[in-house]
Amino acid sequence: MMKKLCSMFLALAACLMLTVPVLAAETPEVAGTGTEAGVGYAVSPWTNGYTYTVGPWVSNASYVVRPWEGNYTYVATPNASGYVYSPVWTGRSEGMGNFQRIKTYTAGTYKDVPSGAWYEEGVRTLYERGLLADTTNFRPRNGMTLAEVVSLAVHIHSIYNNWSIPSGMSELQYALNVGIVTHGQYDNYNDPATRRSFAAILSKALPASAMRGINSVLDGAIPDVPMSDPGAWGIYTLYRAGILWNNNDWGNFAPNQRITRDSAAVIAARLLDPSQRKSGSMTVVRPAAVSLSQSSLSLYSGERRTLAAYLYPVGATNQGVYWTSSDYSVASVDSYGTVTAYRPGTAIITATTPAGAMAACTVRVANWY
Repeated sequence: MMKKLCSMFLALAACLMLTVPVLAAETPEVAGTGTEAGVGYAVSPWTNGYTYTVGPWVSNASYVVRPWEGNYTYVATPNASGYVYSPVWTGRSEGMGNFQRIKTYTAGTYKDVPSGAWYEEGVRTLYERGLLADTTNFRPRNGMTLAEVVSLAVHIHSIYNNWSIPSGMSELQYALNVGIVTHGQYDNYNDPATRRSFAAILSKALPASAMRGINSVLDGAIPDVPMSDPGAWGIYTLYRAGILWNNNDWGNFAPNQRITRDSAAVIAARLLDPSQRKSGSMTVVRPAAVSLSQSSLSLYSGERRTLAAYLYPVGATNQGVYWTSSDYSVASVDSYGTVTAYRPGTAIITATTPAGAMAACTVRVANWY
């Protein structure tokens, strides 16, 4: 009978132990997952059955660990027996109201940002909320690295959530912890950021509730961003929230182009200030095709002939085309479609719309004799 009672007592004690949140200490001997130092430690359970992988922890340090989609933040604090967790900031205030003006922007704050520039409002918004440094120049046409984009997203995230980045924790580790980026998502954070990667990272800086859709943008509606694009989720999320909008009259986003600091400022400002977001229709009339008045020409050296370009459908947003010649030493073409023949040979004259539609004319040039 005594053996049976002891067995029941031990089983009950084991069950109770499993219900207490335990953080693996720095050595495998302490209760935890038993993972190797430097690999990371699993903390389980938190709330609602979540498991969080964090670490490795450093002695005498505190780290913020965010329970995904929860309302609590926990700080790991060292004590004599290892690490314990205490709920802090359970009543923290999160929201767009945390983006307060803490500085004043005036004309000339940055010498290279002209008053009235299309991106000035974005620069002003970020500067006044402490997201831009007090430097002489803003460098609007410079690109950004992935690390710089991550840094911007991390600071937006921390301000929104009323958090501070723990001492000793890198911005990249913070971004990994809260899901702004994932392990292996990018090979080198010193690489230039594209408009695609910028959108992918910034779209994770705020929760979905802060990026509610105000525009109807159907899947596949952005001409150069099919739903199979690796950045489609972030791009379409920001379009629907009015944070991104048409990059040109044809509705293209240009995902492979590098992101420049002027565009980044405008997009980030819309992210944290909903009053700057854009709303409207994504319906654009795009030239679906272009044709030329002639598909071939025979000219003598010194002759000229003007080609006409016809864009369809009629009423397309922009009727302009770009003219090029495959061999300017044989025949050139100007911006009006006028072809000038120079020497015997063959050249291909091409008319291209900004949306990518093309038509060509083969020009054969002969001598007079």
